[in-house]
Amino acid sequence: TAEAGHRPQGWYVGIEAGGTWMNDTDIDPGLAKTDIEVDFDDGLAILGEIGYRWENNWRLELELGSRHNDVDCFSVNGNPCIKSALSDISQFSQMVNLIHDIDITERTAVSIGIGLGGNFIDADGVGLLEDDDYSFAAQAIFQLSHELTDRIDLVLSYRFMTSDDPEFRHITYKTMEMDTESHTV
Repeated sequence: TAEAGHRPQGWYVGIEAGGTWMNDTDIDPGLAKTDIEVDFDDGLAILGEIGYRWENNWRLELELGSRHNDVDCFSVNGNPCIKSALSDISQFSQMVNLIHDIDITERTAVSIGIGLGGNFIDADGVGLLEDDDYSFAAQAIFQLSHELTDRIDLVLSYRFMTSDDPEFRHITYKTMEMDTESHTV
């Protein structure tokens, strides 16, 4: 096995791009006997991080992320899904991540971590919503990295992020809540 801490200690930056998938979500419109379910299309994620790596393979980083998903369709009270071409969810997350690298070879590592922070969520046209909210967010991180050079790693990342249920104003001025859980690769 590789020696612990063989990777360079110090500051690093990273840029990631990939796909993001939001779990289907229920919206609580606050109306008796009304249930709205929203299905999302696959989306795009772009993330950047700046961090510090210690010799013992622990890292602490600040991550900024942008995720965007269009709404595929929504249904009311279990009725057939209605296509929605003009609805989307955009998320801008700010996370502090603590990550531990586990060396599996001299140049390859598996990493696990957690992140805490906030998520600015903008809902446009989702179930007739046009609003935004800022919520507490947390994420689990799993990575497989391979050191190409002393300064460049190729990294495959998976993140599961969840946020406190954001509250949005419906066009009727009622407050609505929705779940926001996403997967990013």
